[in-house]
Amino acid sequence: MTNEMLYQKVLKRLGVSEQELRSCCRRQGLVDARCLMAAALMKQPLMTQKEVARIMGTNQGTVSKMLTRHESLMSVDATYRMKWDKINN
Repeated sequence: MTNEMLYQKVLKRLGVSEQELRSCCRRQGLVDARCLMAAALMKQPLMTQKEVARIMGTNQGTVSKMLTRHESLMSVDATYRMKWDKINN
């Protein structure tokens, strides 16, 4: 699966538009969607944080924070884990 195909798949499964994902809105659902997207993209072979940042329209530091948040939420938030499972099936 190409990065673009994965990107579109995640958007569709989370019910989020590309415009919403790239917005600066801090609504919890969109913050979660960004973290999930970054983590899903990082699972791709040879993917770097810099490349994820380019795809998502952000910077590498922000991607790093998203990935840290993702790991934290995966360990404590059952709803977040369900969203992760939803995009990986």
